[in-house]
Amino acid sequence: MMYKYIIFIAILCLNLSLEGRSAEPTRQDLVNELILEFNIKNSTDFDVEKIVEHIIKNDPQYKPYKDVFIAFFTKYLTWEGVKPMYDEIFLKEFSSSDLIKINTFLITPAFKSWLASSGDVETLSDQEREVVLDFTTSDIGIHFFKVIQELSNTSNEFVGRVVIQHKKELDAMMDAKTQELVK
Repeated sequence: MMYKYIIFIAILCLNLSLEGRSAEPTRQDLVNELILEFNIKNSTDFDVEKIVEHIIKNDPQYKPYKDVFIAFFTKYLTWEGVKPMYDEIFLKEFSSSDLIKINTFLITPAFKSWLASSGDVETLSDQEREVVLDFTTSDIGIHFFKVIQELSNTSNEFVGRVVIQHKKELDAMMDAKTQELVK
């Protein structure tokens, strides 16, 4: 009887110790948190009309294919279409430790105030200014904002990657349009 009591206590202790543990977030979880906290999803806005106008301006022979390009880019230049590219970049550039430091900064009231002030540290309280300057002048902060700047400067690269990734589909759409134009 005593043996059953000891086993019961051991199982109870094991369950309690397992319940107290929180699962370690994966690097992908940390990237998802970064994307959420930095509001990347809402700030990633591709103007499909402008992209297609740019293509036609650079190569007027594509003018009859305008509707094909609009349909294609509308399908693939959505958040779901570009998120894997952001994931790949953040996973390549940052370790789990880096992502934790970045995410810790992004959830601070100091960051929220800094963002609301359009990046003007002079409008922040002394404590907020110190938090912002500590992060933004650290190696990880400098690298993070460099990556963010590069991402914002490389929207054309994203468009190119989408075309390459789905080239067969775009070719098929263009072939169908060519057949329609020939008739």
